[in-house]
Formats: sequence, C-alpha cells, structure tokens
Amino acid sequence: TRRNNSVSTISLSFSPDGRTLASTHGDHTVKITCCHTGKLVRELVGHPRTPWTVKYHPTNSRIVASGCLGYQVRIWDWNSQPEGVRKERRRERRRKWYG
Repeated sequence: TRRNNSVSTISLSFSPDGRTLASTHGDHTVKITCCHTGKLVRELVGHPRTPWTVKYHPTNSRIVASGCLGYQVRIWDWNSQPEGVRKERRRERRRKWYG
C-alpha cells in the first residue's frame, strides 16, 4: 500500500462513470483514487511544476488531462502501464496465489 504524502491538493475531478477521482497536488503529481475504496490507484508523474487543473475525458474515464504552472498540458491514459510493470505485477499475483 502506498502512502499519500501529498503536499497539498489543488484540484479535483470525478470520472464520468463515478468510479475514480483525479486530483492534482503540490508535489507535481496527479493522483487517481478509487471512489469506492479510497485507495490510490495510480500516481501520474511528469509535470515540472504544480498542476492546477485536471479533467476527465467526457466519455472515456481512462483519459485525464492536466495543466501545470509550467505552461504544460499533459494527456494521460492512466490505465496503461509499461510492459515491465505488467509482467512484475503478474509475478507478484502468482506468488501470492500459489505461495
């Protein structure tokens, strides 16, 4: 379980399907949180300065746009993961399941 050590929360946006919440933080991140469990689903890193706004795509809850004080807008598909991350998570699940 990750700890949420955000400096401050700046902006919030609920997904169109109501399952997740996107938030921007003073540590230059955008965080995706599950509305049902309150758990952090994904932390999006890449803004050079504090992101001040975040919005979901109107029909695709996987797509989030955020804008920061560094004059930068990022479009994120927060549900996509690098192949190495997917493989490692599969290994972890197998270890937990099969012991």
